[in-house]
Amino acid sequence: MMNLNSLKWFLNDSEFLSHTPSSEAKLRYFKTLGIVIEPDRSTIGERVLLKNINYHSSGFYKCEVSSERTFQTQALKSYISV
Repeated sequence: MMNLNSLKWFLNDSEFLSHTPSSEAKLRYFKTLGIVIEPDRSTIGERVLLKNINYHSSGFYKCEVSSERTFQTQALKSYISV
């Protein structure tokens, strides 16, 4: 089992959330049009809950995970229409 280096969420290739366990700021949010995260109801590695979604929230969502030792990266991408 490999250790997690980072977990990142994107909307149309714009990063809106990053989790890096080894970083001092383990969870970072980035301002992205159409994205308002509800942090109290989101859990690291399990779910990201968005609120106040609108047509700007439509697009390709991607979750990208990279391992600590090899920096091997896996990503899944899917289109969501609002």
